[in-house]
Amino acid sequence: MANALRLLAMKYKTTITQKFLEVGHTHMECDSTHACIERKSKGMTFDLPSDFVSAIVTARDKPFPFFVEHLTHSFFRNYDDQEFLTLKSIRPGKKKGEPKVAQIRCIQYMPDGKILYKLRFDDEFGLLPQPIKGVTISEPKILQDKRIPVSNSKWKHLQELKAVLPSECYSFYDNIPHLGKTEKIVSEDEKLKNLTAKVKLFKATSRANNQKK
Repeated sequence: MANALRLLAMKYKTTITQKFLEVGHTHMECDSTHACIERKSKGMTFDLPSDFVSAIVTARDKPFPFFVEHLTHSFFRNYDDQEFLTLKSIRPGKKKGEPKVAQIRCIQYMPDGKILYKLRFDDEFGLLPQPIKGVTISEPKILQDKRIPVSNSKWKHLQELKAVLPSECYSFYDNIPHLGKTEKIVSEDEKLKNLTAKVKLFKATSRANNQKK
C-alpha cells in the first residue's frame, strides 16, 4: 500500500495523506454512503452484478448521484512485484524499543517521493527513517492477464440459480469462466467422514509401528 500511494503521489504531483483512525473515532464519510445505498437497495431484486450498479447510482440525487466505475481484471496490478517495490518497511523506528508501525497515526506521501509520519495527530511531521531504493519499473505489471475462472463445481451451482432467474440473465451465468475438469461435489457430511477415516487410518498405522518397535 505504501509503495502504491508513494507512486501515485509522484505520478500526479500531489500530496496524499493516510490516517489511521483511533478506537472510538472510526466514523468516516463512506459510512453514510454505505447506509444510503443499503436503504435504497432494501427490497430490490438483484439478478446480475449490473443491478448493484443501478442501485448505487440511483441511491442519491443531491448533491450529485454516486459515480460507479466498473473494474475488470485488467485494472488490478501486482504491487508485490520486487522490481516495483522501493520501500520494504514503514516502521518509524529501527531498534528495539523504538516506535513500531502500529503506533503510526498519520503518513504523508510527498510529490518528491519523501514519506513523512506522525505518532500523534498533534505532532509535527517527521521524515520516515527508512531507506528508499531506486525502482526498475515505474508501474507494476497487470496482476491477471485474463479473468480468473471459478471451479467447475461452483459454476454448476451458479447454473442452478437460473431456475429462479429471468431468461435474459442466462447468458451472463453461462459465460462465467470456469475450470473444465470435472469435479465431484462433496457434501460437508462426506468431508467429515473422509477426515474421520484418515484419522483412524493414521492411528492404526501408528499403533502398528509402535508394536513392531
